[in-house]
Amino acid sequence: METSWINTTSALQDFANVLICGKCRSKPVSPVRLINCGHFFCHNCIKSATKCIRCDVPVQPNEIKPDHLVSSLIQNCDVIAEIIHKRNIWDITTDASNISMDNTISAILLTPKKQGYTPMRNINKRNPKGETPLHRACLQKNAEQVKHLLLLGANPNTKDNAGWTPLQETVSFGYTEICKLLLNCEALPDISGFKNRSPLHEAAKCNRIEEAKLLLHYNADRNQCDQYGKKPIDYCKSEKMRQLLMDLPRTPSEKVSDLNQTLDKSIRTGCDKFVILASNLKLVNQKSLRLVAARHKFKILTTYRPSVTHVIVETNEKNITTLTLDVLFSIVCGNWLLNSEWIQLAEDMDEIANMDLELFEVNGAPTPGIPRKARLNRRRRNSTH
Repeated sequence: METSWINTTSALQDFANVLICGKCRSKPVSPVRLINCGHFFCHNCIKSATKCIRCDVPVQPNEIKPDHLVSSLIQNCDVIAEIIHKRNIWDITTDASNISMDNTISAILLTPKKQGYTPMRNINKRNPKGETPLHRACLQKNAEQVKHLLLLGANPNTKDNAGWTPLQETVSFGYTEICKLLLNCEALPDISGFKNRSPLHEAAKCNRIEEAKLLLHYNADRNQCDQYGKKPIDYCKSEKMRQLLMDLPRTPSEKVSDLNQTLDKSIRTGCDKFVILASNLKLVNQKSLRLVAARHKFKILTTYRPSVTHVIVETNEKNITTLTLDVLFSIVCGNWLLNSEWIQLAEDMDEIANMDLELFEVNGAPTPGIPRKARLNRRRRNSTH
């Protein structure tokens, strides 16, 4: 009896309608994504554009990135179409400009929304009070906007006219989650601001226990003095804060022991399947990866070690990476070698351990197929022991 694929055919066609190029409305060839608005097109359709064809957001050449996830989805659509004998799924008649990206499929593709867009050239522009967009987002307790601005390269260490930094503002108001975002994106824990006070001074003055713990985790200086010669402990309003800020002398062996315990704890409480090596990533991807690591509590290394499980690299439009020493170690040891598209998806996932990593596996380094073969060889060796 012949199998009926009516529901599958309809669902597949809906999926193909979303995947078509935003300009030519055909099956994307070498698909690329505009990182500021999230729309994707054929490479040739957008390569010389100065703004997005769909939403008019300004586009710089370095903001047009190969989209390996869309490429993989297109290939999978073609495989399913072959199985169900529907070979014309890309003969789209639907007007692509009317396709809604705010649906289930857009959630899979993680298309960023246009709302709150801030052009990169104005990312640190100050208002009459000296506040940058990052200052204002912090004061409004808008964590998503803070994250968006940091990813676009906003400077977390700017000061307004009164000397306040975004970190000092968030510490004083007790916005713990935003403090984490700022510190993970290179906000300086000891930067001096209003009245030469550090963020730790503000935490003590406002009795922000969680923020003080967070700052100390990032090695904030307990002994830094403000313009009155006072240390953070001099502003304590509770015994709990005083105990936290007491600088008790410890022996070298105790300090080493504490460090080891901290590292062990961070690995145990985080995702024990992930020890990531970030190899020559672009700045925006480095910042994104730090945000992902903070959320999912896994460790990022900058040099290769035996504990590494996954190596994240940049690739070209063919998903090929340069053969560096890190990549060579990864291949020899049979680690996962993933392109930086993985970071974009992991950023909004609740559980990264269940992600299909093969969607992001680097195709070649530079010989096609080598990273996957090395990984599978290691798995076979491990299964025989």
